Amino acid sequence: MSKIVEEIKEFIIDRLEDMEGSKHYLCDIGMELSDSKNCDGSWYCSSFEAKQAIKENWDLCGKFSEYYKSDFGISPENPFESSELFHCQMMIFAVNNSFQYALNETDFSDMWNDKIEITEEFTNEIKEALENLTESDIF
Repeated sequence: MSKIVEEIKEFIIDRLEDMEGSKHYLCDIGMELSDSKNCDGSWYCSSFEAKQAIKENWDLCGKFSEYYKSDFGISPENPFESSELFHCQMMIFAVNNSFQYALNETDFSDMWNDKIEITEEFTNEIKEALENLTESDIF
C-alpha cells in the first residue's frame, strides 16, 4: 500500500472520530473533512514537504491534474509555481473521493441527502470500507 493512500485513510478516520456526535449532511462530509486544510491552502504548512510529496507521488499528481481538468475545464495550480497549493488541492479532492469510495461500499450510501449523526458505528464502517482503497480508486 502506498504511503499517500495510508495518509489519506488515516486523515479520514481521524477527522471522522473528531466529528463523532455531530450532525452533517452525508453528501457534504467528504469536503467537510478537509475544511481546515482548505482554509490554509497548505496541507503540511511546509513548501518543502509539499514538494517532496509531489515528487514521491508524481503519477498520482498527473492523474489528479487530468481529473481536475476533466471536471472543471481548467487546470489545477501549477505544481512548479505553487507546490503547496497544488498539493493541498490534490489532497482535498483525494480525501473527498476516497470518502465517497468508502461510502459507496456501505449501507449509508442510500442516505446521501440525509443529515446524519456521525457515530462510532459510521466511522467503523467507513474505516472497514477504506481497507480496500488503492491509488487507482482515488482519481
